[in-house]
Amino acid sequence: MTLRLSPTYQKRGEARDEGADLDIPVLLTMLRYIEAAGVEKITVQAGNQSHTLPVKNQADILYYSGHGYSSSGSLQCLDNGGTFTVSDVAPTVNWREDLKYFIIAGCIVLKPDHTNGYAWGNATLKQGILRGLCGYHGLAPSDMGGAIEIAEDFAQMVVSGSAPSRTGDAVLDAWLEANRKRDARGIVYNRQYYWWVLQDLLGREFIDGPNPW
Repeated sequence: MTLRLSPTYQKRGEARDEGADLDIPVLLTMLRYIEAAGVEKITVQAGNQSHTLPVKNQADILYYSGHGYSSSGSLQCLDNGGTFTVSDVAPTVNWREDLKYFIIAGCIVLKPDHTNGYAWGNATLKQGILRGLCGYHGLAPSDMGGAIEIAEDFAQMVVSGSAPSRTGDAVLDAWLEANRKRDARGIVYNRQYYWWVLQDLLGREFIDGPNPW
């Protein structure tokens, strides 16, 4: 696959690297892995030969890092013609096991409209498949622009439960707080409401919500 990159391109996610291997806990962003929502390594050995294969084993939280396209609500991938939508994922078929939260660390794809956030929410949250969606209603930070720190802060707050309670859900609260601290335009959804990070007239970030959708 050949990608033509603009002069302002910024790397978003190690899963863009086609040279990634299964010794690193980062999967290539291919539709089949998104559908699986998590894998474990199975090594098959016969005599002197062995093969390691990824086998579906859904995670509780699936984190996607890559480019989002708000004109279609789609996300970049390495197959499927270069992008996928929530319809391609078919959550009612593929996400019925352990997955509870999908995090989209990509630009704008969860902004509250019917092409983006509502489309993803209607196919997952309203169907009772997921508990929450996390992502961005504006530009997402690049790997060099704070995305890694946000992910680290988010994970720490999920484990410790230290994020301020705003939504009644520790995972959603952690995503909001991690992004607020880094001045990023985070947004979260549950089945009924969304909360988002906005900026006041003095340039200070604050969290607005709950907003019905």
